[in-house]
Amino acid sequence: MAASVTAIRGDAITVTTAADAFLSSSRMANPNTRRAYVGAIDRTVEILGGCRLLADIAGDDLPLLAVIKPR
Repeated sequence: MAASVTAIRGDAITVTTAADAFLSSSRMANPNTRRAYVGAIDRTVEILGGCRLLADIAGDDLPLLAVIKPR
């Protein structure tokens, strides 16, 4: 079974918008799955900046995410 990706339509997609769209997707229908992802995704939004445009995230930003640890 091939994985599918759902495009987020619009001009200025922020990190928060992308995170919310992912957490609202059918993949997160199971509450245990959602709970497992929410902490890491919230921390990612906090580190990258929720108002930041998703298109502006560059490879140089990814090492920042290596420090994510459960709270």
